[in-house]
Amino acid sequence: MLKGKIKKVFVTAFAASVVIGCFTVAASAGQAPTSTITYPAVRVQYSAHVQDKGWMPFVSDGQTAGTTGLSLRMEALTMNLTNVSAGAGISYSVYVQDKGWMPALSDGETAGTIGQSKRMEAIKINLNGLPGYSVEYRVHVQNIGWMPWQRDGAVAGTTAQSLRLEAIEIRVVAPQIPAPEFG
Repeated sequence: MLKGKIKKVFVTAFAASVVIGCFTVAASAGQAPTSTITYPAVRVQYSAHVQDKGWMPFVSDGQTAGTTGLSLRMEALTMNLTNVSAGAGISYSVYVQDKGWMPALSDGETAGTIGQSKRMEAIKINLNGLPGYSVEYRVHVQNIGWMPWQRDGAVAGTTAQSLRLEAIEIRVVAPQIPAPEFG
């Protein structure tokens, strides 16, 4: 009789642990995993050459290069990436007054003109050798103000409207990993 009671208690305890275990698994199934993939923080640094001011100090990661509210044209721009492996870089092409689209340059080269009193009107920026990363940028345009963010080679600014770029903000965005789906 005592054996029967012990057996009954053991079976009940075992069944309860199985049921509780099932609830624990079911409850955690809807949660995202706790481990995440981290990507190196790729940084972009850039400097604008501005009418009557010359080269402005370098800024980085979404800060403003150039001026706003002063009616001064950006005439040239240079940029580079930091914290990247060999073979990774940034390329950019600018649309310049009376010249149109200039050839793409990269990694610290000067895009635009200096000493010619020519305004930059638009820009396209791309990343090279950084799969999954994106570059986002927006420009402040004469008579318009800040335009929407563009990314990965899209045109920011205007062409053939004779409007000057006055400032720019640029940032690099790490790859976006979609959340896992549980079924």
